[in-house]
This record gives sequence, C-alpha cells and structure tokens, in this order.
Amino acid sequence: MTSSASASRRRRRRLRAVAAVHLVLAVAVSIVALSLLDVPFEPARSGASLDPIRSGVPVGSGRSGLAFLLGTSLALVAAAAIGRRSLVVARSEAGPQPATAATLVTAIRAGTLVPLAGVLAVSLVADPTVGSNGWLPATLYGTVAALDVIDGALARATDSVTALGARLDTEADALGILLASALAVRYGAAPAAFIAVGAARYLFVAGMHFRSRRGLALHELDDRPIRRVLAGAAMLAVWIALLPAVAPEHARVVTAFVAIPFLGHFLRDWLVVSGRLG
Repeated sequence: MTSSASASRRRRRRLRAVAAVHLVLAVAVSIVALSLLDVPFEPARSGASLDPIRSGVPVGSGRSGLAFLLGTSLALVAAAAIGRRSLVVARSEAGPQPATAATLVTAIRAGTLVPLAGVLAVSLVADPTVGSNGWLPATLYGTVAALDVIDGALARATDSVTALGARLDTEADALGILLASALAVRYGAAPAAFIAVGAARYLFVAGMHFRSRRGLALHELDDRPIRRVLAGAAMLAVWIALLPAVAPEHARVVTAFVAIPFLGHFLRDWLVVSGRLG
C-alpha cells in the first residue's frame, strides 16, 4: 500500500470519528434537553389544551415530546446532509481535508443546534413565550456562539485552517441564526420581520444558484470585515432575545436595531454579486 493511500485512509477514519462524535453529542444533548423540557412520553391528561396559543396553557406532554423528537430528527438529517456537502465541496476546491481539533469543535457546535431545533418544534405546539422552557434555549444558543469563537481561534492558533472547517463554520452560523431567530420570533421577542435575518444567507445562496442556472454573471465579493461584525451582532441580539430575564418589548427593540444594518449589508452584497453595484 502506498503512503498516499495510507494517509487517505487515516484521513477518512478521522473524519468518520468526527462524524461519530457529532452524532453522539447531538443525541446526548438532545436527551438532556428533553429531560429539561419536562416532556415525558405520556398521553395527554384529559382536558389538556389542544390550542395553547389561544388558551395560554401547555399542551399534553406526549405531543411536545413527539414534536421535540421530530425537530431533532430533521435537524440530524439536515446536519448530515450539510456535512457531506461541505466535505465534497471542500475536497473539490482544496483537495483532501484533514480532521483537525478546530473542525471537531465546529462539529460539536453543529451538534448543539440539534436540540435547539427540537425546542423550536416544541414551541410550535406548546406555550410560545420566552421563559416557557427556562434558560435552555438561551443556553444552547449561547454555547453555539461561544464555540464559534473557540473554533476559529483554535484553527488560527494551531495553523490548521482548512476549507472544510471554514465551510462547516459558515453553515453552522447560518443554521444557528435561522433556528434561533425563528425561536425568538415565535416567543414574541423579535418582530416577525426578524426571520429575514435567519433566512438571509439561504436566500442569498438561492439567488446566486438561480443566476448561475440562467447563465447570468456572478461577481466576486470584496473582503469586508464588517460582515463578521454584523454576524456577531446578530448572534448577540438573538441570544439576548432568548434570555428569560429580558422583557420581550426590550428584546424586540434590540433585534430590530440589529436587523436593519444586517439586512442592509446583505442587500449591498447582492447588488455587488449581481453586478448592479461596482
């Protein structure tokens, strides 16, 4: 066996190990989150509300538990698809990708989004108010944001920045802000328009794909540090909105204040990419 083939096998084993850690962590955190949500798998008591939005009381525990499982299952499928796609694209752009410590941290961050998706699913069938699930949503998303700082710093400190790690980082950022912004809107802690902040990157990518399919030109974006600043501000704003200690009316002001420049810059980038702005 050649040395290159042996190295390739070692890389595949490391990547499989990262994927396994991701899956185990996601399942473990989801189990803990499910216990904290207090939604055991038991039939709803007679008289339990079937319409919590109008009645203001929780639904039966079985319904919430099933919603949580459905949300986490869909998130696991999405995470697996994103991970596979990221690996394929990174390999096509930069060749074989090593599994580094920073990539492992990013995978852990992505795994923490799985129970957050479950919490969002529960909010669709149970009492949708900030604090209805205690500090769990804010803790989950706060962990995601903190690990975002750690994985980038670790990659730079160990000189192990990779195309795979960069792409996974971007995808985790996008999915995290989508889930958290939807949850904040559902809780009434952000205006309904704030969901555009979570959907902005996906709409941007869809627009680029549409132009590419139609043979229209796509222009390169310039490197602007303000993008990272605005992304960090959006993450901070949505985390504040999920904190039970912050009044919803105050959280709505914070999220609206951040949404305006965030979406404005996305619009500016779209004008550049589509050639309407030089």
